[in-house]
Amino acid sequence: MSLAFSRSALVRPILDGEVTIEGVDLTSSVINPGDLFWRQLHHEEFDVSELSLAALLIMKGRDSCPWGAIPVFPSRGFFHTNILVRRDAGVVEPADLRGKRVGVLDYQQTAAMWARGVLWHSYGVAPSDIEWHMGRPPERSHAAATGFSPPEGVVVQGIPIDTSLGRMILEGKLDALVGYGHRQGGLGFGQEDDGSVADLAEGFVDAGEPDLRNATEICPLFRRGIEEGRAELARTGILPMNHTVVLRESLAERHPWLPRNLYDAFCRARALAIRRLRIQLEPYAALSAVDLGAIGRVEPTLAYGVRANISTLEAAMQFAFEQGLTKRLVDIGEVFFPSIYEL
Repeated sequence: MSLAFSRSALVRPILDGEVTIEGVDLTSSVINPGDLFWRQLHHEEFDVSELSLAALLIMKGRDSCPWGAIPVFPSRGFFHTNILVRRDAGVVEPADLRGKRVGVLDYQQTAAMWARGVLWHSYGVAPSDIEWHMGRPPERSHAAATGFSPPEGVVVQGIPIDTSLGRMILEGKLDALVGYGHRQGGLGFGQEDDGSVADLAEGFVDAGEPDLRNATEICPLFRRGIEEGRAELARTGILPMNHTVVLRESLAERHPWLPRNLYDAFCRARALAIRRLRIQLEPYAALSAVDLGAIGRVEPTLAYGVRANISTLEAAMQFAFEQGLTKRLVDIGEVFFPSIYEL
């Protein structure tokens, strides 16, 4: 059976062959998430893979989805804390985004869905209040595979083919970027939270974007991202997940035991990864450089399973529907395999 993932720390023990899946002879591949999702959405290349939660919901809402989901969530965080703004754009607080030109890699991407949901529900800024500029051309957008089109009343336009989101914000042609960085607000273990762009923008440099890490024209909207993430968790009890794990439905029909065996293996891999994190951080705890207790406080929020994540999953379904990503409200029971729904 073929499996493809980005190199998430929580999944690495499976990719490295340390954790096996009972009854499965596995061939693993490590692929950049954007490329992986494109290949799965267009060609269904792998039997098991990481997949964008938003893309999965869109396909489920269209009743044409070859995948069922395993309630495993290798990538989580508060994606609204990753919003970058130009210092001269007059955007000091979320409300200032109204009427602004905001870049997003792909309007339907999960990180952008969560950021828009928080902006709307916690700060009163609706998607229709913003002028959206999409970095992926139509032929590379995941919408080409899922059939998504922007809802009425929301302005989404492509950027010129000879530029990029990073270049446009540096040139003052955009006021802000959503879904551009990777700071996992609310998941800090005592690291610095100094309002720096450095931990937000590095992921796009290898993709041909300009290096924004030392760009003085730009700063995070939420200067204290970890504090903001924890405050949002306290307000809502929700810790957004970016991706989930999908399995080919036809395989689950032939092998009904497969979803549960996969779930159990991912849980073992997660436990091993967290144990290793504790060991790696132990020397620094003595120097007060990290807070090992924070791992214990955060670990329950990283739990797998439907029951442990019911509020967050319900929020994802709601955000996808009210933002027009899905044409109907998708039910959680449609998304995850029945054999592991109660886990």
